[in-house]
Amino acid sequence: MIDALESLLKKYSLSKDKDKPIKFKDAVGRKFTFPFDICATWAGMEELIRQAFMHVDVLGPHVADGHYDLIGPNGEIILPQVWETMIEPDWSISMHMWPMPEKPPPSPPKTGHRHASALHENTPPRTRPQHGHRHASALHENTPPRTRPQHGQESNNAEYPPPHLPPNTHYD
Repeated sequence: MIDALESLLKKYSLSKDKDKPIKFKDAVGRKFTFPFDICATWAGMEELIRQAFMHVDVLGPHVADGHYDLIGPNGEIILPQVWETMIEPDWSISMHMWPMPEKPPPSPPKTGHRHASALHENTPPRTRPQHGHRHASALHENTPPRTRPQHGQESNNAEYPPPHLPPNTHYD
């Protein structure tokens, strides 16, 4: 009779423990309480975690890809392959994300030569001048052309000799 009573107590004690939930702290510090019977399998635990991160912009895709570890109460990583043999009711489990790959630095603007068609991508098409408007070359019709002085002649152009050169320098 004592053996039957011990067996009954043991059975009652185990079923009572199975009612104790898992306390879960995710990678961003949120705390959850999950029913043990769902967390007892890796598939169940994984699904609860995915649902918790479904609307988390940056980490959500990494969680969905399984880029995290679950840490047991003793601080050790519990691998998915041994989850069902290790997990116990009333445990506290924490989640740690794997290091995220760094974003590549933004590429510098392209420099160097570009094809001529690329230079005018955003330039509006040319149009003919409207009546009454003159082309830019017509604005200088009355301006004498620039000439270089001949050897021994004075310059008739105010910019000859250029101001940065001495006046007696020979230009030919």
